[in-house]
Amino acid sequence: MSTHPVPAACCPGCGLEVAAATNAERGVDDGPGPGDLTICARCRRFLTFETDMSLVEIAPEDYVKLPLETLASLMRALRLLASLSQKAEEESWAVWDPDDWP
Repeated sequence: MSTHPVPAACCPGCGLEVAAATNAERGVDDGPGPGDLTICARCRRFLTFETDMSLVEIAPEDYVKLPLETLASLMRALRLLASLSQKAEEESWAVWDPDDWP
């Protein structure tokens, strides 16, 4: 996993300012680019980066257009985020707030 800075953008669902993205795929060290998918760490909505690196929510009807391996990657990332969130709650820190990380 590697974390990369991105131009600050807000999640359209919850308003969280996103200034970094973590690649959860093993063996991949690239930062995100236009068209790449991400998950909001706070509200867990599936998002995509636009050409200006702003974020838009993926419409539910568009999920069926995604390759199966992409959906599987999103589900793995979502499980990882849920696991980190549970640990964070137990230890009283917020996954979505880097200033709060241990």
